[in-house]
Amino acid sequence: MARDLAIVMASPVTEGTKYGVFRDVAWTWTEGDGKYEGVSHWSKLALSLCRSNGGKKHGLRHEHATPIKVLYELVRPVCEDDQPETVDAVFRLLDDLNIAVIITLTEQRMLDASYRDSMPSQFNDPASDNYRNPMLRFSECPKIEVVELQPSKLKQIVRGDG
Repeated sequence: MARDLAIVMASPVTEGTKYGVFRDVAWTWTEGDGKYEGVSHWSKLALSLCRSNGGKKHGLRHEHATPIKVLYELVRPVCEDDQPETVDAVFRLLDDLNIAVIITLTEQRMLDASYRDSMPSQFNDPASDNYRNPMLRFSECPKIEVVELQPSKLKQIVRGDG
């Protein structure tokens, strides 16, 4: 996917086409193992809701840790120069920053109030300990606590067994 994305981003198509392809890649990347079941980062509230719903996903949202618009602005300049390392750089950005987090609808509203399409300033500050920290906007919303789960435990919870 990174190779194909780099080709499209470097081609003479419209910015809208590039962004559309990028959005599709970003979603496909994070849903590769399932929209919910394959996602290892969940908020504690989302886990609790999933458990209380017997594994049903009602009220849950598949959120990108780094907003797609922010990630697009990072990938775009990397693809401007057609260099051999471009594909690797695109892959690293997607792999490091395009992470899914399952949250509740209420948490999504809290997150969107401050950081719907942006990240806190430390994200872009190389001197910050939070430089390029994909989970930064969640840590800036203290009511959203994100945990990382092992795949086996996650499957139990999502299927209603845990």
